[in-house]
Amino acid sequence: EPFNNDSYDSKIYFLIKNKEIIYIGQTLNLSKRSEQHKRKDFDNISFITCEKSKANDIESFYIGKFTPALNKNMPKNDVYES
Repeated sequence: EPFNNDSYDSKIYFLIKNKEIIYIGQTLNLSKRSEQHKRKDFDNISFITCEKSKANDIESFYIGKFTPALNKNMPKNDVYES
């Protein structure tokens, strides 16, 4: 049962304002992390679940694809090169 494994605990989340992705991040605890973003002006949040070992690559892929206005730093990995 691979989905009962702790390696699938990471979430890539998308803060959305007026149907536009304004921020992308990753977390192990989505409810706690969304509380930390209270100052950001967003009206919706969406997420996908992934393996912890792939979280940086997946997060970077989506940041590169959508270029959210509030993302200033990229995770270190092979997918994104500044």
